[in-house]
Amino acid sequence: MSEQTSSALSPGDPVTQANLYLSETSEGSYADWVREDLRAMMAAYRSFRQSSDIAAERNLSMSFQALQDMGATFGYPLVSEIGLLAVRFLEAGLPKDARDMDVLHVLTESMELVIAKKLSGDGGAVGQALLIGIHAALHKVGKG
Repeated sequence: MSEQTSSALSPGDPVTQANLYLSETSEGSYADWVREDLRAMMAAYRSFRQSSDIAAERNLSMSFQALQDMGATFGYPLVSEIGLLAVRFLEAGLPKDARDMDVLHVLTESMELVIAKKLSGDGGAVGQALLIGIHAALHKVGKG
């Protein structure tokens, strides 16, 4: 950052204040308020398991997308990555059999675990093991 730019962004600058606010409130509170999005995703998942129709799939995909969109912004890149993998999985076509439904279960349970355990950053060993398991499941059904 140039000296001219850094002097232009004083502590009273609205952009600086917004960035400071986000950095102070994001990680701790995100894990709390994202639970509502997680509840919506789990409800969409249950609905999809019951009906497996296009509308239910779209609702589930939108729920994963909502989680994906904000995760990395607030220090939870695993939420974003799992959300992206889930959206891509669903975009590849409606789950057709029990194996596909098992993959969907792995994706939803992984998302739930990351949020419940507040696995921020790369999630450490647990987060990396989750990603390895997800990729293995996707590969097993030919979607990874």
